[in-house]
Amino acid sequence: MNEILEAMQREHTPIVLTDSRSLRKPEQSVFFALRTANNDGHKFIPELFAKGVRLFVVEQVPEGVDAHFVVVGNTLKALQQAAADFRRTFVGKVIAVVGSKGKTLVKEWLAEALTARGSVARSPRSWNSQVGVPMALLGMKPDADFAVLEAGFSEPGEMEALEEIVRPDVVVATSASADNCEMMKMARRAEVVVFPEGLSAELPAGAMKVEVSLPNPGDWMESDAILCREALRLFGAELADETVRPLHTRLDASDGINNCTIITDRFTCDSFSLDSAIDFCMRRKPADRKFTVILDTLRDGVNPPQLSGVDRLIYVGPGGLTADEFRQKVSVGDFSNELILAKGEEGGVVATFAEQLQARHHETVLEVNLDAIVHNFNHFRALVKPETGIVAMVKASGYGAGAYELAKTLQTQGAAYLAVAVVDEGEELRRAGITMPIMALNPKVTNYDSLFTNRLEPEIFSFDMLHEIISEGAKRGIRNYPIHVKFDTGMHRLGFLEEDIERLCTTLQETDVVCVASVFSHLATADCLDMDDYTYGQLNLFSAICDRMKAGLGYAFKRHILNSAGIARFPQYQFEMVRLGISLYGVDTIGVAATGGLRTVSTLRSIIISVKEWPAGTSIGYGRRTILERQSRVATVPVGYADGLDRHLGNRAGHVWVDGTLCPILGNVCMDACMIDITDAGESVGVGSSVEFFGENLPVSDVSDRLNTIPYEVLTSVSPRVKRVYFRE
Repeated sequence: MNEILEAMQREHTPIVLTDSRSLRKPEQSVFFALRTANNDGHKFIPELFAKGVRLFVVEQVPEGVDAHFVVVGNTLKALQQAAADFRRTFVGKVIAVVGSKGKTLVKEWLAEALTARGSVARSPRSWNSQVGVPMALLGMKPDADFAVLEAGFSEPGEMEALEEIVRPDVVVATSASADNCEMMKMARRAEVVVFPEGLSAELPAGAMKVEVSLPNPGDWMESDAILCREALRLFGAELADETVRPLHTRLDASDGINNCTIITDRFTCDSFSLDSAIDFCMRRKPADRKFTVILDTLRDGVNPPQLSGVDRLIYVGPGGLTADEFRQKVSVGDFSNELILAKGEEGGVVATFAEQLQARHHETVLEVNLDAIVHNFNHFRALVKPETGIVAMVKASGYGAGAYELAKTLQTQGAAYLAVAVVDEGEELRRAGITMPIMALNPKVTNYDSLFTNRLEPEIFSFDMLHEIISEGAKRGIRNYPIHVKFDTGMHRLGFLEEDIERLCTTLQETDVVCVASVFSHLATADCLDMDDYTYGQLNLFSAICDRMKAGLGYAFKRHILNSAGIARFPQYQFEMVRLGISLYGVDTIGVAATGGLRTVSTLRSIIISVKEWPAGTSIGYGRRTILERQSRVATVPVGYADGLDRHLGNRAGHVWVDGTLCPILGNVCMDACMIDITDAGESVGVGSSVEFFGENLPVSDVSDRLNTIPYEVLTSVSPRVKRVYFRE
């Protein structure tokens, strides 16, 4: 057993920590200070020490912290090695689940079925990465009869590294894909490999190979169940019919009644998955809110453990409330100004109550995929130099998606700055607990108290603004307050001109109230592939302006001019920062190779609330603007122009997506509703069927093209009355 495990035993610290926000039991924690492209865990050591953590695995020892440090060359490799050494203490069988899809589902089914044959440890949720797998292993009990883990990869070589850690006895491959050879490196020392028919990859010669024929590969539930049953035969276990069910892997966050935030978790309700759900909540808990957990009966039949960091627990199960008692004694009026985790499986009393806690109860929602935000951010992170910072644009309430949850996610990912449009937006983020630097791209500041108090860094584009902020800062005794100086290089909207440089530098040299944190400009034609001459003219002018500003000021500052399209097309002009806007939200405005693979962030959806069949010649809606040309099934959906549905999409100008079919919008769009033609969508579509207005299946760019506008307008037009639901897969 290596030095790290020995130190963990000596210090009695079984809880492995890689994220400072997950701290709940400091005296039992060991912190691995991981370095990533976006962050460095070493900077959180003083904070964790102050909270009681005493054991750290580091690459360098910080000054002024009197703790037990284990110094290693690479903390990630040390974490993986500790997990590999810990793996050798396991007495039971270790099962690894790999594949391009279905890993979490198969892992959960296997673990549930194997409980009939002995004690089972399994990896939480989708912990299948280079960090997640070792963290999962180190959190398991080595005397379990079975350990079930999932493993994934994003880069060549990663699966091989995970195999060194997991060393599985059995590997279950859920799907065949283009990455079979890399995926099956997990099986190189396995005793048994269970895999679907058609998997083209070299398998270990000495392993027992169980090739499974899938009669209907398109039915993923059936396919995964067949694979599970074949794997379970190896251990004399069976997959019960009630186990074969979809799993809700999403954690949904939404606004609740009485200033509450509701986190709904409908994942397998057992003591094992509870810990990761609480960790998710602790990362999002504002300092001024109580943390309440409403917990349904645990599937593994145990009483809930002590929940560190939880202010109130309401439990439905043995030793707690019965379902009837819960319905009688607990009401929505019992909650105010709280972060509430409602954990219970679909259809249960807690999941049903979570719906009542939500602030808005109509059927229309804007779903915001936080994993897609992370994917898109990292996609562009890979396009810029490691030392180049990314300014993430969350103005206009995060392009309509809601700024706070996005800001929390981007702060975690290591964005250099957030950018908002007005001071009020920045103030709201500060109140919600966002601590990272925020630019206020505001044409005019009126509330300087809020600006300075919340440490919002303003855009300065005129001498009037510059003199005003110097005057207001001087009144308050401000010194060296960061500002961002904007130049007009060709947008011809706002900004200083090249001829202003000498006067500007003189003014700035004569004051110590403000200092220039950055100089920036806006590209007018970065997404116009036929106007590159104009863009290069702007870029070259900006470079010259920055050189003169640096010479005039006598100190360095950050420079940024590239927007989303510019990052992809003009990488030689990254300077010290770039600004990521519309592409962060999954919208590709230029269609070049560098912007391929972006994921959709926002999906506007609702449900059908009425269906009627009308003969040809029937008029639909106000003013009889649509006359049916055939017998048609017409559905009503509770989305109208008050929700952000543009009236110009009515009368067949726009479509919605219903069960794989594009259905035209009929008649004039009403304030609170619209009508759609579902004749071609099939008889299975009816009341309660989902309707997508834009999102995964109907790109927002398709909607904007029909309106002869841009995706920005469509995204930011979604009304505040539409409930935002945030989720992580």
